[in-house]
Parts: sequence; C-alpha cells; structure tokens
Amino acid sequence: MSKEQAMILYGCRVRSDFPFPLKLPAEGEYRDEILLSGDLPADLVRDIRCGTHLYDTHGRRVFLYTDRLLDTPLPGQPYCYEAENVARFYWRHGEDRIYYERLEEGDAERFAFWFIHLFQPLYMTFEELSIFFHSGAVEVDGNAIAFIAPSMGGKSTMTDVFLKQGHPLITDDILPVRREDDRVVCAPSFPYHRPFRATETLGYPTENYRTDFRRLKALYLLDKGAPESRTVIEALHGFRKFEALKELGLVYTFRFMTLTHNRLLGDLLDRVDVFRITRPWNMERIGEVYREIRRHTENLP
Repeated sequence: MSKEQAMILYGCRVRSDFPFPLKLPAEGEYRDEILLSGDLPADLVRDIRCGTHLYDTHGRRVFLYTDRLLDTPLPGQPYCYEAENVARFYWRHGEDRIYYERLEEGDAERFAFWFIHLFQPLYMTFEELSIFFHSGAVEVDGNAIAFIAPSMGGKSTMTDVFLKQGHPLITDDILPVRREDDRVVCAPSFPYHRPFRATETLGYPTENYRTDFRRLKALYLLDKGAPESRTVIEALHGFRKFEALKELGLVYTFRFMTLTHNRLLGDLLDRVDVFRITRPWNMERIGEVYREIRRHTENLP
C-alpha cells in the first residue's frame, strides 16, 4: 500500500491509503486494528444483492446493503454502507479490512467526516469491538465522565464548558465503551470538538486531548430545568438506570443486536454509576452547573 497513513480512532489503529486531511493521532493506546483500502475487490461488490434505507442525517440518506435479510451477521457476510453521493464502505463480517469507493460529492473533507464520525462506529458495533454511547466525555481527576442528552439537550455545551476549564477531551459526541477485567473503560474518539450545529464537519481541532483509555467513572444524563431552578443530581438504580441509557445512549441499535446490547449494558451498568442531572436551562448559570458536577465527582469512589 503506497503512502500509508496510520491513525488512532476510537481505540482502534486505522491504516489507510486515503490521505485524511486532518490532524489525527498516529500514536496512542489501541485494542484493535483495521485496514482501509481503495483497492475494492470485484467479487465483494458482486456479492451485494439487497439493502435498506437506514436513516437520514446531515442532509443525506444512508443505506446498508448485504446479501440477505438484515439479521445476525455470519462469518464472511458482505456489507456496504453508503452515504448518499459521498462514499460507499465495504467489508466482510469477521474481517479487519474495509474497502471504500468515493462518489461524486466525496471530497476529502466529506469523506473523512463520514468515515470517522458515522461509518467506523457502525463497523465496530457490527464487529462487536465496542459498544458506543451518544455522549460527550472529558477527563476529570484521571478518569472519564460522560454526558448524555437528547438531541439539542446540551451535551456538547457541557463538554465545551469542561474543556474551557482545562479538562482534556475524550470525545465530543460518540464514546466507545468496553469492559476490561473488572472495570469499564472508554477510548478517545478523535481530537475535534463541535460546540455548534453544522453538517458534515468534525468541528474545531483541540490539542488538549487524551490518546489513551480511561476508566469510565460516571455517566450524567442531562435534563433541562427552569432557568431559575437549582442543579439537582440524582442517582439512578436498577431498571431506571438501564432503561434511561438504552433509550438515550446507544448510537447504533438493530433488532438482532437487542440481546447482545442488553447483556453488555447490564454488564457495564453494574460497574458504572449513572446520575440524572436537572440543571437550569440558562447559559448565564452554566458555571454553577460545572461547579456542582465537580463537587459531585470529587465524592465518587
């Protein structure tokens, strides 16, 4: 492979013949390795026979193709993920090689966005390398804390507040989580932060970024309070804890993944504290919210 680039994304080392036009870490901790190649085999394309419309996002339709009904993946099963007019990504289940095909609107920046932000988490979910939370996360006192909220619920804003206070970024939006021994750890995603609403961009680069795995100490589910209300932090337990995370947190869920995700969530939640934080929906008081969360984290085991 000529002009190979290596980068660490989501705790996975990606070797690529596509020159990503971004500042991405070449060194850091990783648990898995994949190869991204433009040398697309004809037989892989030929084996794709059917597909489905997955969702619409960032102004584009997204499709997933395979050779049978979308169900539990089998070894060697072919897949193709298509971001409309930008790129197609092909792979076979159980293999660590991904092939790409750029489409008419697939300039370098769009291609990088779709691979990093949307396709790689789906691939790693299908291959059961990590479970992904739709979450921002920062380092606090050597551990990770994560923020989960519905769309427009303030997780990027809260992450931005912690970054401005000097806390290293772990992820802005998508957090890969796995169990290792008797603890739950998370990997950094990529060193970009997007505290604004925009399509097909990873946001601003940041130098204050972790490149190694961190213990996931706590998950905070963000709720909106009245502008004049006080910040209230409530521990969640048992079924409430499980259901809240399942509803708000998981990035990719498919019917055939239900049992696997339920097992993984149950396993993870036995080892991670989850809290619901209702805070004043008032940017002038965001500093108060930061201080309340810091006081709270200092008392966690």
